Amino acid sequence: MTDLLRNVELVNLTPHDIDVFSINVPPQLLMRIAKTDSIARVEMTEKELGVIQGCPVFAKVLSGTISGLPDPQDGVLFVVSTMVLDAVKERSDLLSPDTGPSCIRDSSNRIKGITRFMMRE
Repeated sequence: MTDLLRNVELVNLTPHDIDVFSINVPPQLLMRIAKTDSIARVEMTEKELGVIQGCPVFAKVLSGTISGLPDPQDGVLFVVSTMVLDAVKERSDLLSPDTGPSCIRDSSNRIKGITRFMMRE
């Protein structure tokens, strides 16, 4: 496996600090990526689809407009939400925390941290 993070600065553009854990048992904290003052977001609107047994059903429609995402910088990878990663297909400098089954959860099933990132190939 190639070490993609060697000599790279990680800039967290999500609204949360991100704890990265090893996959060892028990997991060990490898690093904490502090949130910054900037948050990358995808603008969206809602479209009403109908009603199911009296409860309204809406779809989120992405506008494609991204805010809070800096231009690419040498030696920097930006940590963004999965929604931003999916919306910005032309950038190879974006990572998203994998909050699926591989993440670390507490006894109340809240996410404590991640064990891996997702990135475009």
